[in-house]
Amino acid sequence: MRTLKFRSTYASGDAVANVAVFDIKVQEHLTSTIIAHTTDASHGKLHVFYVFDNDDGTSVEKQIGSDIVLTADTTVITSYDHKIPHMRLKYSKTGGSGAGTVRIDATTAN
Repeated sequence: MRTLKFRSTYASGDAVANVAVFDIKVQEHLTSTIIAHTTDASHGKLHVFYVFDNDDGTSVEKQIGSDIVLTADTTVITSYDHKIPHMRLKYSKTGGSGAGTVRIDATTAN
């Protein structure tokens, strides 16, 4: 099993638009689980993308499903029980009055 971690703290009023959290590239792993939590009262969103890698080295990302809405002090767990070779996670939040910390972990396993 492999675990990737993202931690960041935002000040009150900060607007964050599609900050790249990390890429998950797997070779033999069959499942991916994303665990996210925020202390920010103005909430945030986690966006999960499938990345189509082109032969010329470029890539195109397309969102998988809907945004994952993060509310204050609620932990969200999302699992993908199939092999997805290249996923990209991004985080965004509006510039509301909340400040806080966002924590995102992603695990892959056989």
